[in-house]
Amino acid sequence: MTVNDWLTRWEQLHALRVRPNTIRGYRAALAHLSAGFRALDCNQVTGMDWECEIARVAATMPRQAQIMHAALRKAWNDGIRLRMIDLENRPYLYAEGPRHRAKTAAYLQPEEIAAYVREAVKQPAAVPLLLMVLCGLRRGEALGLTWADIDEGGGWLHIRQQVYNGQITELKSITSNRDLPVNLTLIKYLYRHGDNNSKMLYNMGVKCLYRSHRAALAAAGIDRGITLHGLRHSCATAALAAGADVKTVQSILGHAHYATTADIYCHALMSAEREALDAISRAAGTRLEIA
Repeated sequence: MTVNDWLTRWEQLHALRVRPNTIRGYRAALAHLSAGFRALDCNQVTGMDWECEIARVAATMPRQAQIMHAALRKAWNDGIRLRMIDLENRPYLYAEGPRHRAKTAAYLQPEEIAAYVREAVKQPAAVPLLLMVLCGLRRGEALGLTWADIDEGGGWLHIRQQVYNGQITELKSITSNRDLPVNLTLIKYLYRHGDNNSKMLYNMGVKCLYRSHRAALAAAGIDRGITLHGLRHSCATAALAAGADVKTVQSILGHAHYATTADIYCHALMSAEREALDAISRAAGTRLEIA
């Protein structure tokens, strides 16, 4: 059985067990596998074959290489478990995986968040912009919020769906389904400025959202390349700077893994560590001078 034969069967099987967005991500990453690698017999793939294939993709698409490596390992282990691939044939054990290249996204500083919010509330797409920068929602989650998702009495937002390619779909992962405690002032704002003639809070489209975001940045005097996803990063970074722990931020963002949050926001964690050590040094300064 060739690698291509097994991956085709594995994708069909996996599609029955995971969310559509997950299998789409796997398929997109595995699509970068070369025809030569796919034509190999599963039980004859060597560590050299595996490492060369991963390195080829990583040279131009490091993130896709990481996802491809993870998906391929998952498919391989499932093949072994189901006796489709020989137990002894685990080429990934002898191959070096793709190296992670941490990337720091542009984000707003806490004082810039205040300036951005002052201008964002003047824009037609104020509702989703505020949900992203103040609650850490993904773009699709902010666009997919309905009035039924708001618990005004308890002060909660229930994140249960997203808008993906113009369609309402399931969230990225199971952990993306979450309940966020929200300031009642924000909830009152949503009721005053959301679309009360629809079940959705916002219905003006993605183009209006982008225009509103650019206008708010310009009016606030922020000329860095802050993307819409950068608003989510801004929320998380500000929370860490305010003293929230990584586990709390993970829960707010709906990340499946603690390591994902810690890795993405290592810049904020390092800043907090520096401040903590500086505080200790300042406290000990007098003793050092006496000594």
